[in-house]
Amino acid sequence: LEGLAEEIQAYAQDNAPWADRTGDARDGLTSEVERDGQTVTLSLFHTVDYGQWLETIQSGQFAIIIPTLEEYADQVFQAVSAERSSG
Repeated sequence: LEGLAEEIQAYAQDNAPWADRTGDARDGLTSEVERDGQTVTLSLFHTVDYGQWLETIQSGQFAIIIPTLEEYADQVFQAVSAERSSG
């Protein structure tokens, strides 16, 4: 999932619907993959403190996290399924 996480992060940064003022929010969109035994977690999150507001203000007009995860859900599930099949 590491390569897919990088693609997801790039997609979110490229497609975030807000107008940049400083670029910090766009640059701060981050993805990571963590492993804990049999559990693997892929996360996409903001590193700026106002990221939560970008996701929720004006009925989600500026949201990018959920739309990105929805865009990549099938690919993530296929990658996990393929890993389970080969592992």
